[in-house]
Amino acid sequence: MNSTKKHRPALTSRRLLGILSAATMTTASLFALSTPAQAQAVCIEPEPAALYLYENRNGSGDVFQATASVIDFRVFGFNDKASRVWNKYDCRAWVLYDDNQFEDRHYCIRPNQTVDLHREAWNFGDKISSVKKLTGKSCSGYPTFG
Repeated sequence: MNSTKKHRPALTSRRLLGILSAATMTTASLFALSTPAQAQAVCIEPEPAALYLYENRNGSGDVFQATASVIDFRVFGFNDKASRVWNKYDCRAWVLYDDNQFEDRHYCIRPNQTVDLHREAWNFGDKISSVKKLTGKSCSGYPTFG
């Protein structure tokens, strides 16, 4: 019986280094060819990143900390209670709604923005019933708080 084996070169440290170098150069080339839109920096949120809703205009009283969308604040006993809101996210905007299920009148709060909801310009104090966390910084398509 005649058996032939294919010779496979041993994976030496020198050969492995060559493979890794080629992979590194390929990866570096991809990044060099990327446009700024494709190679956006990763946004790291501060700790604890959250949307803070305060019962009173001065930040006192009950505080609700949202890290995900809330479809109905009645579940948490915070419906129509917020007088001040602070978006402590660097990379996410939020939309605040005056009805549950993300319905009716709404405003978008930008990253790192603090809003007195009782200001006459929007008259939104003690009216928030649901909030939606957006996927990015933009409030595009939503009315904003100033």
